[in-house]
Amino acid sequence: MHQAAIIGCGSIATAHAYGIAKVDGVELAGLADIRLDAATALGARFGLGPAACFEDYRAMLDSVRPDVVFVAVWHGQHAEATIAAASRGARLIVCEKPMATCLGEAEQMMVACRREGSKLAIAHQRRFFPGWAVARTMIAAGAIGDPVHAVLRVRDGLLNSATHSIDLLRFVLGDPEARRVTATVQRRTDRHERGLRAEDSALALVEFDGGVRCFVESDLGAPHVSANALIAGDDGMMSIEENHVRVMNSDATGWQTVAGAPFGTDDDSVVPDDLARPLYDLVAHFGTANIEPFVQNYVEQVRESIDWLDGRTDDHRGSAEQGYRTLELLMSIYESARRRETVDIPLETRVHPLDLLVESGDLPVTRPGRYDIRAALVRGERMSWS
Repeated sequence: MHQAAIIGCGSIATAHAYGIAKVDGVELAGLADIRLDAATALGARFGLGPAACFEDYRAMLDSVRPDVVFVAVWHGQHAEATIAAASRGARLIVCEKPMATCLGEAEQMMVACRREGSKLAIAHQRRFFPGWAVARTMIAAGAIGDPVHAVLRVRDGLLNSATHSIDLLRFVLGDPEARRVTATVQRRTDRHERGLRAEDSALALVEFDGGVRCFVESDLGAPHVSANALIAGDDGMMSIEENHVRVMNSDATGWQTVAGAPFGTDDDSVVPDDLARPLYDLVAHFGTANIEPFVQNYVEQVRESIDWLDGRTDDHRGSAEQGYRTLELLMSIYESARRRETVDIPLETRVHPLDLLVESGDLPVTRPGRYDIRAALVRGERMSWS
């Protein structure tokens, strides 16, 4: 039986704990959060007593010695928590998205895990949507001909929502390599997202191997979905919004739904599992037809992770290598704006280009006043992660 631990006990930790509870061969053994009450509350929901809950995640790792660790803290701590878990003997680490705040941190995570013999996956858990699997299979079979163009419309920052949509596009296209990026970024307000600088808006053109070109529109009037893509081929189109997949091609008259249900669709047959009820509350505005596959994503992610650890599968669809490529594409958008030119991939800039832009004075704030768009997630009296 694998012993699992979770670092960070905010809202998404419930999803990871639920996945652990529903998969054979792994059990939750430890929790850590800088607010002990958050850890103990999550522990109480999943049957862990106060002795298994810690304020210091390093103390938890040293005491529990888990062989499976889920890193669910905010972006800025992904690297240090992953490296700490690997150095203390974790055989498998599943780190929340985005992988890190810059390519240098992501490289350090991968080096540490290779050095210590740890497997590392990134929690782009929507890769486990059944609709995405259908879309990937249909595109590979030529349902829309050869893909040519794609449009991603995201909101709330590139590192927040765009990481899902870019990972969606890469996955359904068969994970092609991105080759170059041309982009512009605007930041006139002192906007932050979970303690990190965030742009006000961005527009990018991404070119992939195979000739597919993708427009990324960030905070330019996107719909209220975390992951979406419109893909045009030379014999049709595919629309994906979360798990809802539609196709229109020469064999169909108008749009045809091939997987999932649209947002706002209600399904009275779904009875929430009490363990997962906070997740249903968290995404209730999506409509229950969309909540159920969202919750099951985390179960399938844990199942594949344990299968990967035990050698029943040779790869993980959310491997660190895939997470790195998605992060590299995001960083290339910022780097193109910083250098004011088309940027080739692989990218060699290892720090966050947006920080360089701001700190050099090349992207000045003209509407002062720092704010964080995720302030509602911070507990207690604080209004910012930092």
